[in-house]
Amino acid sequence: MGINAEFEDKKGFKISLTDDKVYVTAVGSQETFALRSVNGIGTYDDIEDYNRQIEEYKKKDFRFLIGVGIIFFFFGVYSLVEISVSIVCFILSFICFAVGAKAKSPKDQAKMKSYFRLMLSGGDRKFQFDKKASNAKDVADFCNKVEDTLTAYNK
Repeated sequence: MGINAEFEDKKGFKISLTDDKVYVTAVGSQETFALRSVNGIGTYDDIEDYNRQIEEYKKKDFRFLIGVGIIFFFFGVYSLVEISVSIVCFILSFICFAVGAKAKSPKDQAKMKSYFRLMLSGGDRKFQFDKKASNAKDVADFCNKVEDTLTAYNK
């Protein structure tokens, strides 16, 4: 009863296939499924959650800091007579420019969640894995081997 196929990401998720079972190990849990209860396998990307994360980050608009920095800069130039006020204004404008420019785009902030999805007789189960740390070819190869084994098992 050797392992026919196996997939593992770098964050502790591992799924293995034998002739009659599928073993799933995730951080904090381990589950075993008999092949007779598995109807199919696939991957699932949670695009709705990804789009929600992008919209939430867009609400945090950092461009106003650049505008505030410009106001402080002009106020500092205008009040060059008072050196201490001018220095404080230049420091504040620098801080506003630095924070405003450092803000990342919403797509850099959002994280796409990917799942292995086992279709079972009584529903389905999703197991999150790190798609960025994994080779897409390995994921597809594993899914194909499970489908081949299921086809052979159900004949």
